[in-house]
Amino acid sequence: MRIRTLALLFFFVALTGAHADPALTPKAYHDSLRTGIDVNWAMWRGEIRAFSDEEVRAFHRVGFDHIRIRFHSDWAKIGMDREAYFRHLDRVVDGVLASGMIPILAYDGRALKLEPTEARVRQAVALWKAVAERYRTRSHRLSFDLMIEPGKRIKRRPEVLNDYYARALREIRKSNPDRIVFLAPPKLARPSSLDRLEIPRSGRGYLMVETHFYAAGPSPSNPKKRWTTGTEAERAIFRRELETALRWQQRHGIYIWIGAIMPGDYNHGDHYPIEAQVRFARFFSCLFRRAHVPFAINADQQFYDFRAKRWRRDRRPVLEAVLHPDCSAERK
Repeated sequence: MRIRTLALLFFFVALTGAHADPALTPKAYHDSLRTGIDVNWAMWRGEIRAFSDEEVRAFHRVGFDHIRIRFHSDWAKIGMDREAYFRHLDRVVDGVLASGMIPILAYDGRALKLEPTEARVRQAVALWKAVAERYRTRSHRLSFDLMIEPGKRIKRRPEVLNDYYARALREIRKSNPDRIVFLAPPKLARPSSLDRLEIPRSGRGYLMVETHFYAAGPSPSNPKKRWTTGTEAERAIFRRELETALRWQQRHGIYIWIGAIMPGDYNHGDHYPIEAQVRFARFFSCLFRRAHVPFAINADQQFYDFRAKRWRRDRRPVLEAVLHPDCSAERK
């Protein structure tokens, strides 16, 4: 009788598309994220072609807790049709879930960023409708990030961004009423622009907010993100950003997640020696841990050679400072 009952239960779950796992509250999700990394396994042609389960295993073994999976809707530009692209996305999402890590599907939204028009909003909302329906029965450990770092022209049109969020969220809630969804504020997701983010009524309950810190790394000259040797003045710049985000979190009762931080200025000259990158990585990793703020570093190709399927030896100390920092040596 017990076996028959279990068989009927599994049949019912499969038939109705019901979840096998319970919904996660924002607090539970926030607490489980801990340390993650942004990946391009579904973003660029080279990484898509090279992707295998070995990447997933490698990132899990080294100690990451969540994977932010960047994706887009320009599949024709990488020589794929829509269904082939989504099958690949399935493989990435399911691989991360099977590993025990948490997958976050993060939409690039480049077309909407460049052209914040009604037509582009409709296209982006339609994409999320399709994504939400496709993954409606996946584990609640999977979450949706509606736009990676709102920039380009949309950063000057917060009303368009907020309208897009509200409409996309309404569509997502039809098939995923209790899945975690992330919203990012305008102006490159900086904490200083959090007050321009409007929280849709339909999102409360299973909503979190993403913000970015030094997403393209620190700078030896830019006063907004200056970092040389880690002077007290340089640390104070960073702390003020974090304090702004934490004040917003406390005021609104919505948990934040740092969706991107880069330990070096890898895309802007790569000026910092490894020792300086280690100092910066240890500083922010310890600071976020003390503040109980989960974060993801930017990005996979800076630390992992996806063609050779191995970690970059030169930056392995930086990775260790991110994942396993000695915070006893880090002053508060």
